[in-house]
Amino acid sequence: SIDQNIKLMANDLVVVRSKLGYQSKEFVSVSGLVKKPGDYAIKSNKYTVYDLIADFNGFLPDAQLNGVKLRRRLGDVKVMDDELIESEEFIEVGLNVDKIFKSKGLSNEFNISLKNGDEIIVPRFDNSVEISGEILQAAALTYYRGLTAASAINKSGGFSANAKRSAVYVVYQNGSIASTKSFLFFRNYPKLLPGSKIVVPKKIANASKTSLA
Repeated sequence: SIDQNIKLMANDLVVVRSKLGYQSKEFVSVSGLVKKPGDYAIKSNKYTVYDLIADFNGFLPDAQLNGVKLRRRLGDVKVMDDELIESEEFIEVGLNVDKIFKSKGLSNEFNISLKNGDEIIVPRFDNSVEISGEILQAAALTYYRGLTAASAINKSGGFSANAKRSAVYVVYQNGSIASTKSFLFFRNYPKLLPGSKIVVPKKIANASKTSLA
């Protein structure tokens, strides 16, 4: 109004305060084989992966759903010389999209709440299995239903003399890891999925053992 149109004088200070309870918008990003990749605003404090999937209208046919992962930066954004510096450290969390769908987003065990700067990465279908580490020949095989870690290792020539067979582990495409379970003389190697990587570690020399000449 005219009454509030105050004429300013030299050295006057105008302060514009933010609205009570106002918070700046926060965003997450989606890349890869989804119908609508890009940045999405976090709509509430309980905005989850399930909500985000609905917002980007789901996945493309060639998306590898067991390879979907969340990348989250560690630490706060720092300001140096008037420039915003983001942390280079991050963690990756494998997402179980199938169980998120089955629970309709109601399972807190699988349906993660999102934070500012989170990135969802959706890879394309990968039907290979890679084997590396203490084996006779590193190899890549075509995944087929029924392929086991033991048979994949055999197809790559088998274990080397320095292989620690009880410590074999599998890295899935979404970044999650499964290790070998041992009971007495039996070993239960992790199951394989398309895009898996089998890693055979090396035995660590036992410093407590001594040899006699």
